[in-house]
Amino acid sequence: MRLLLDTNALLWALTNSPRIVAVKDLLLASESEVFVSAVSWWEIAIKTRIGRLDADLQMLRSVSQESGFLELPLLGAHTDVLATLPSHHNELFDHMLVAQAIVEPMRLITGDGILSKYTPWSYIFDIFLFARLAAKFHQTAPLHFSKQPRHYAHRSLP
Repeated sequence: MRLLLDTNALLWALTNSPRIVAVKDLLLASESEVFVSAVSWWEIAIKTRIGRLDADLQMLRSVSQESGFLELPLLGAHTDVLATLPSHHNELFDHMLVAQAIVEPMRLITGDGILSKYTPWSYIFDIFLFARLAAKFHQTAPLHFSKQPRHYAHRSLP
């Protein structure tokens, strides 16, 4: 299965955040190809530069490569689809990731449920919805996630 991590899912995966627990097995499965978009690196660089994020971009890219994640460039075909997407929210980086997931095709791994409005369900994998459904069907307590500080260290998936 081809998976595309949105920027938050990427940061959660690289830092072993509890927020990624619901899809960790999927990411580590031998049949999964996990991609990171150049768009996510661009978003991290911009948000770090303007002070909205405290992250070491070079270190994160290095850990991503060591984790076996593949890099997905932004192509003209992605922008063709981007131009046709409705605007359900104002996060332009998310729009680009959705367009990439449609074109490639890939499942977009995200914690942002609003993204399911952009594409058929098969393209979006909402981490939090998955965790709630898994808890419901397995009769276990739902996962609860707390706000994490916006500083991202360099730890890869084990």
